[in-house]
Amino acid sequence: MSSLISHEMELIADEPQRKPRSVALPATKTSSKALKAK
Repeated sequence: MSSLISHEMELIADEPQRKPRSVALPATKTSSKALKAK
């Protein structure tokens, strides 16, 4: 999981314009986790 976050951070640092998209991805993952928890 840590490597995934590092990879995302690298993408964000590489392409700042892609930041909104990178932020949306983790948000979706969090939503899936919340749904699973329920």
